[in-house]
Amino acid sequence: FRAEPDGYTIGGLDISFLTDLVTDKIEFDVTKYTYLARFDSSRKLVVTSKNGFKAWPEALEASKKSPLKIAVGQFGRANHVAGILLKEALNLNAKFIPTKSTAENMSMVIRGDAQVGIASEDSIGNLLQAKEVRVLLTYDEDMEYPGAASLEKMGHKDIGDYAAGQRFAVGPPGLPREITNLLTESLKKTLADGEFQEWSKKSNFSFTPLYGADALKMAKNYV
Repeated sequence: FRAEPDGYTIGGLDISFLTDLVTDKIEFDVTKYTYLARFDSSRKLVVTSKNGFKAWPEALEASKKSPLKIAVGQFGRANHVAGILLKEALNLNAKFIPTKSTAENMSMVIRGDAQVGIASEDSIGNLLQAKEVRVLLTYDEDMEYPGAASLEKMGHKDIGDYAAGQRFAVGPPGLPREITNLLTESLKKTLADGEFQEWSKKSNFSFTPLYGADALKMAKNYV
């Protein structure tokens, strides 16, 4: 944020900065960054172990007897926020269990220490492929997980939109227009590169980029 606006310092920023805004931990305005691009929007899923609940209604029924134990990854970050949104939207009886990482988060679910867990789809692709975890609920309207419930279909589309993880590339405030344009065009060329797209496909990592003013508009909308 305080670096010289010369184009030689850029950074990555994800939507977890909202937590810091709410808890008043930061002393600068995140909307003052120079927003170069929004790279992707990671979808949130609620999953259980392969031996866990068969479907979301079963998890709901269990929550009526005792709080549903939900592993949410790092305290106050994107998955935890997604859990809070879920709990508030559905008036869910739930207890959040924070961990240090997605790996630890999913380990708790697989071992049965937590009944369900919240994670970004792109971060647990290998576990989904191996069928070590089963999707109970998606935050958006989904066609890929037959039998899974959908927050969007339940009438909570806004929850899915705001829970999705957004990753930005930013520069310091006041980055000159010519430097901003040069960096933005470089990012556009990279994402359009054939070799890069082939890597993206093999890695099952999709990009939905927004650039410049459109990325800033999205960030401000979240704030």
